[in-house]
Amino acid sequence: MLDYAAFPKQRQLLLTERLQIDGKLVCSELAEEFGVSEHTIRRDIIELSKLGICKKVYGGAIVVSPAQGSLAERASKIEHEKRLIAQAAIKLISPGSTIFLDSGTTNLAIVHSLPSEIDITLITNSIPIANEALRLPNIELILLGGKVTKSVGGALNADAQNELSKMFIDMCFIGICAFSPEHGITGFNYDDACFKRALVKQSGQLIAAVSHEKYETIAKHKVVGLEGISDLILCKEKLSRKQLGELNISGLAVHLV
Repeated sequence: MLDYAAFPKQRQLLLTERLQIDGKLVCSELAEEFGVSEHTIRRDIIELSKLGICKKVYGGAIVVSPAQGSLAERASKIEHEKRLIAQAAIKLISPGSTIFLDSGTTNLAIVHSLPSEIDITLITNSIPIANEALRLPNIELILLGGKVTKSVGGALNADAQNELSKMFIDMCFIGICAFSPEHGITGFNYDDACFKRALVKQSGQLIAAVSHEKYETIAKHKVVGLEGISDLILCKEKLSRKQLGELNISGLAVHLV
């Protein structure tokens, strides 16, 4: 049996594998399992965080979300899972309601899947989403203006937030950079996180449509905790039995596809 106390590289490799499977590390549990001190596990976590593999949090670590890069790069990778999530999202939309689609590839999949006869008011800060929405003849389309942040493909600045503050939104599909049951929704970009926090304030029903690679991950800017989210949409095939059990006690309306 390998002595993990004597071989830190092998121990860190196993920690990396645990992150990929469980999405998080708990220092106290791992210290007991490997027969080392919690301080040793914390040092391992620091080394892994330097490599960008995880984010150090109180009591352990959480995997860093891979959802970075330009919207154009990510839009080219819209896969089957996001299309399934989009179909579930559409079932939640009531005719005549006011919907906000935040920038992001999952929300781009949602607008792409909207039926042509749908009658809603659709507000967005995203140019790609607005462009896709132009094909829908019965919607009222509102595009928030301001300086465009190319990495998110939309406006985030004070002009966009000022316009947003004058609107009341029935249902918001917020763009997800990273999501975890412990920390809720977090974001990479400071301006994007500020915009999303303003969006939360104007929205009646806040829906988090989360693809599996963003689940149990964290980014550096807090957006909103679980208490601010009304609905969560996930692909059940991508979740472990443990993760599904955690969702049953979360208090959220969970929609599994």
